[in-house]
Amino acid sequence: MTIEQTREIYKETAPLTTDNLGGRALKAAGLCINSFPDDLRFHPKWIFNGLSHPAIAALVRDIDGEVVGMDMFALEGGGFADVEPSCAAEYSGGNYWLFTKPAVISAIGYAWSLADGLAAQDMFGVPVMVAVPGQEVWTPPCPDVYLFPENSEDFSAQATGYQLANDIAVQGGKPVVHIPFNIGSSWGDVAMEMMLSNLELKAG
Repeated sequence: MTIEQTREIYKETAPLTTDNLGGRALKAAGLCINSFPDDLRFHPKWIFNGLSHPAIAALVRDIDGEVVGMDMFALEGGGFADVEPSCAAEYSGGNYWLFTKPAVISAIGYAWSLADGLAAQDMFGVPVMVAVPGQEVWTPPCPDVYLFPENSEDFSAQATGYQLANDIAVQGGKPVVHIPFNIGSSWGDVAMEMMLSNLELKAG
């Protein structure tokens, strides 16, 4: 699919808000944020695996911040399924930018799933970008980089995070790796745990 066709699909989307199904699904996943990045959109009838689904659309940007494509995340059963997205355009290299690019980026975070990126951005207060599945990992040049891999049982996610940290350090950056405490958990899981804990406190 060409970038022109992607733009046509983009016209079918609406802003992602806490009032539409896309925003409610993310909130149900534990992401207790009141507003969503402009690059995340809601599509009411995305065709996925031959069926029509509501979906979250994520714009893909290159290292200069230019839009090079769009990925779609189908909402299964009213919930957010952070699964392999259906690519809406062919592109070479890109990330999901969960923030509006400032003139100078002094610090940035990096995650490996959309839910983890939104959770980390909310909890740590740093602008986060997310790796597009199958694409080369890169970060814009800036002094401070925060990495948010999950705590996988086989250590593969941690290894990926520390490898990127090493690459950034070699280039003169100052990377910091943040890993959830519990084995098998991600930052999206941490956000869900925090939400449930807050609900228990309010109920008590």
